[in-house]
Amino acid sequence: MYTVDLDEDTFNAIQLAARLTDIPPGQVVARLVAKSLANPAAALADPAPVQVPAQLEEIGEPNEWVPIYNDYAGVRTKARFFPLTGRVEITSGPMADQRAGSPSQAARMVVGHYKPDVDPNRNGWTFWVIDDGSNRFIQSIRRIDSPDQQIPRLPAS
Repeated sequence: MYTVDLDEDTFNAIQLAARLTDIPPGQVVARLVAKSLANPAAALADPAPVQVPAQLEEIGEPNEWVPIYNDYAGVRTKARFFPLTGRVEITSGPMADQRAGSPSQAARMVVGHYKPDVDPNRNGWTFWVIDDGSNRFIQSIRRIDSPDQQIPRLPAS
């Protein structure tokens, strides 16, 4: 078995593709490589535009960060959520500037920080709340996965 070093955005894109297709991340890479070898010209072409579900349109452009928060252990932790990738970046408190590849990973970081002796496993989709006064969990703007939905391009960093 071999390993490959990836930047964070590429890793997150592979993780997203794995979640959307319900296959392991390694198999996502294997399929992408197989497709590019079968049709090199198509592999080098610009990808088609992303189809965005109506749920995301409620919160504005899908390529914008959504402000979110959680109140845990008496502390409000603010963060921002990127709907296209599921990525979360904590923006307040002692964990400011820490990033997570998913809402659940970010939730585990918060729980682990404030209560290290507690099992940190949490469902991030119902841990984080949209910071717009609606009291909606980010589950309410979760992407709708469909077989014909394309994997989004990540913004250049």
